[in-house]
Amino acid sequence: MKRVLLIRTYRDVGAGGAVPPSGLLYVASALRKAFPGDCEIKFLDTAFESDPAAAVAAAAREFSPDLAGFSVLSCEADFALTLAAAVKKARASVFTVFGGPCASVSPAQVLADGSVDACVIGEGEVTAVELLSALSSGRGVEGLAGTAARSGGKVVLGPARPFIEDLDSLELPAWDLIDFEKYSRKSNWNGYLKKKFYAPLLTSRGCPFHCVYCHNLFGKKVRARSAENVTAEVMLLREKRGVEEFHVIDDVFNFDRKRALEFSGLIAERAPGLAFSFPNGLRADLMDVGLMRALKRMGTYKIHYGVESASGRVRKSIKKDLTLEKVSSAVKLADREGITTAGYFMLGFPGETEAEMKETADYAAASDFDAAYFFKVTPYPGTELFNSLPAENRPSVSGGFFSAGPAASARDAEINAALLYAQRKTYLSPRRLARLLRKSHSLPGLLRTLPGFLAGLLLVCISSALGPPRRGK
Repeated sequence: MKRVLLIRTYRDVGAGGAVPPSGLLYVASALRKAFPGDCEIKFLDTAFESDPAAAVAAAAREFSPDLAGFSVLSCEADFALTLAAAVKKARASVFTVFGGPCASVSPAQVLADGSVDACVIGEGEVTAVELLSALSSGRGVEGLAGTAARSGGKVVLGPARPFIEDLDSLELPAWDLIDFEKYSRKSNWNGYLKKKFYAPLLTSRGCPFHCVYCHNLFGKKVRARSAENVTAEVMLLREKRGVEEFHVIDDVFNFDRKRALEFSGLIAERAPGLAFSFPNGLRADLMDVGLMRALKRMGTYKIHYGVESASGRVRKSIKKDLTLEKVSSAVKLADREGITTAGYFMLGFPGETEAEMKETADYAAASDFDAAYFFKVTPYPGTELFNSLPAENRPSVSGGFFSAGPAASARDAEINAALLYAQRKTYLSPRRLARLLRKSHSLPGLLRTLPGFLAGLLLVCISSALGPPRRGK
């Protein structure tokens, strides 16, 4: 019997709680399909462990896995390596594998640590099956497509694995491995929930746009599941697991308008009463009246749009092909349907001036967004933004977190001041408060809009009390 321990590494950065990890659960389903009756899988989410290292070590001792797989974000690198070392110490023979963005963009750095035996690069379903097959038969994994592994003191990269074209061919995620009750008790990136149990929903992979700050892990071609396939997953989770709310996490859900309309129609017909949120996945410039109304009919109550900057020059420099007119139009469409909106903004791009940062803050404050969230630019490895920077200005890992790169320089105080200005301008605005009260003319309306506003206001209070963060010397 093959034994696989799947570990979701989670580091709380104060931006929201844990979300059920669909990526690892897709891998679990692929392994079950490939080795029916001959593969036992244990899943552990460190988000629920007071001592994650002790928890993974105990799981390794008690479960005795042949393979331990970790899903790792770049900002979790140091933390994940600590967990891998704990697993190795508890069970020396276990084969440890990193997947996710960290492994895909920085395999050499990951494998420099002796606690990790291999990295999965790109999509993991097919590669995980081949890895386990090779290990079970006693074959080496060096040179396997979609992997990086150590051999003779060197890192051996296998050939790139082609993307999975037919996503309907994948088994649905192994949702039975998780307890939705646990996730419902933890805050999440949506800010609040309308229903008790929720699940992420990935309906497509890939993004055709070229924003310089984004990873390109799924490629530039959009590969989409059929509307029927996604609907089947929604119905299964509703009927078997009690899930009543879904958060769509595609890169660009509305790239194919016809498919988006078909899916919305199927949900409205077959599963009325569900709640949908889009913390990601919707392009403002691809929205129209018909699609917005269809999303409303299927139960959509909140939409987040990535705007990033109000400066046309900055948007052009970061290849954000989006106009503010399109954003404003999309927000108004949502407002007419009673859908809450939030905007994402970033401050501190290389070359961005103080005036341009102020322009972004002023736009967000004057906009019709119900909430606005501001972030310091962090160039992550593997992105065009990161690669465009001089080596001395690239972020480094310290304590498991990436610094802000150019933002963590002499401009730090300037950018922190811009962030505080943006937060105060947005959440201490009498106009915004009046809009909130006007829009929330009923208790349900107030409950939809108030959490995002209060979260922003709390952030302002904390920032004002602590002052701008200072760099250590």
